[in-house]
Amino acid sequence: MKKISKRKNILLLLLVTTQAFSQTADSTLFLKDVLKQVYQYHPLAAQAKNLSAQGKAELLFARGNYDVSFEFEATQKVFKGTDYYSYIDQGLKVPTWFGPELKAGFERNNGQYINPSDYTPPEGLAYIGFYLPIGRNLIYDERRAAVQQGKLGQNMAENEKIKLINKLAATVAKDYWDWYYQYKKYQVSKNAYKISEFNYVASVERFKAGDLASIDTTEASTGVQQRYIELNSAQNDLQNARLTLSTHMWGSDFMPLEIQDYMKPQNYTSSAQISHKELEEKLGYTKLYHPEILKMQGKVRQLELEKKLRTVSLIPNIITSYRYLTNDPLNTPKTSSDYLQNNYKIGLYIYQPLLWRKDRAKYQLAKLKLQNIQSEQHQLNRDLEIGVRSAVNDVNNLDSLIIIQEKVSQSYQRLAIAERAKFENGESTIFMVNSRETKSLETLIKLEELRAKHEKSRAYLQYATGEKAIE
Repeated sequence: MKKISKRKNILLLLLVTTQAFSQTADSTLFLKDVLKQVYQYHPLAAQAKNLSAQGKAELLFARGNYDVSFEFEATQKVFKGTDYYSYIDQGLKVPTWFGPELKAGFERNNGQYINPSDYTPPEGLAYIGFYLPIGRNLIYDERRAAVQQGKLGQNMAENEKIKLINKLAATVAKDYWDWYYQYKKYQVSKNAYKISEFNYVASVERFKAGDLASIDTTEASTGVQQRYIELNSAQNDLQNARLTLSTHMWGSDFMPLEIQDYMKPQNYTSSAQISHKELEEKLGYTKLYHPEILKMQGKVRQLELEKKLRTVSLIPNIITSYRYLTNDPLNTPKTSSDYLQNNYKIGLYIYQPLLWRKDRAKYQLAKLKLQNIQSEQHQLNRDLEIGVRSAVNDVNNLDSLIIIQEKVSQSYQRLAIAERAKFENGESTIFMVNSRETKSLETLIKLEELRAKHEKSRAYLQYATGEKAIE
């Protein structure tokens, strides 16, 4: 019989831990490169980026309430040769942040049947004046509220963008480490299949030499078939994992990309456990910078502004107006008292509901909405804190399990090597060799599963903390 050296047997078994996980740099697809590609070209990332532009547009819309405007209005009626009336009014209106509106313009109204209150000299009248609220709208008004809420909305949109991109990055990281696990499992299965073929060939040779019974060759043949089934299953799982990760890969102009078969995931890198000090730092970061926290703060502030607006709505609405009139704009009054003694138009408008039911209801609703969102804010703070603590527990627990599993895997590999040595000395059977190798492979696959879970838990921790995953 041709002897099979122990050295060759050991090297074949070590294929699982060496050749199975060897990689070349040019074929390795790193997670950071995947995330960079996702941020640049993924449709969901593009949608998230549009939120910033949307927030700016909404703020611009609110600021439009303070645009200087030009107004022109002309009306004329002529019937059977009779000039009934002709109205022309044009001017500039200038809103101000603190309430009043300035207006300057020119009007000319004439005709046989014109309303006497609208009559002007034939050459027309120039005017300059203002509308001055001295009630609710002087303290606060809807235009100021709209701009302030628009600024808050812009910040909220930016934080919503960060949240969506972080969520997308966490999903991509999960699928990436699923691909990593399936790749490692496939490599283990492929090398296990090679070892089973070697076992079968060796058992046949020893059977021919009279050292083994025929049942041992049957056992070895069954092992080959079982390993083949496992290899095909692992290959299918790897292909599906690769396709799942490929759904996140896009190029310019929304061109879908696909991860090629020759590409490999990066290797696992161990990391130290998260200390109590690091946990407190992460909790502090979450309380200050988590996008959900910042969004909620924006919502609370918006409702506070709404409550303020509804509060001032309980004040009577009083508006005064004044226009200085002249048909000679270049000839200004000599003293300030002339503006109130001659050539002016003044007005007063007062609006006050007697029961205030509508405004009181709006105030109560705004108050209740603010109370509800504040309660939601407290719950959100608590949920995020628990989420970070749970994620840290998962990371640290998996880190401990990996250390133990590495030792278990090494022990089972030594047992498998020892069992093969006993088999070569005629002190064991192919059944025991297969059993030891099976257990060794199972523990190695379990180790890679724990490593993948560990990396996924770290990605989730980053998401739970609210840190920016990609820029």
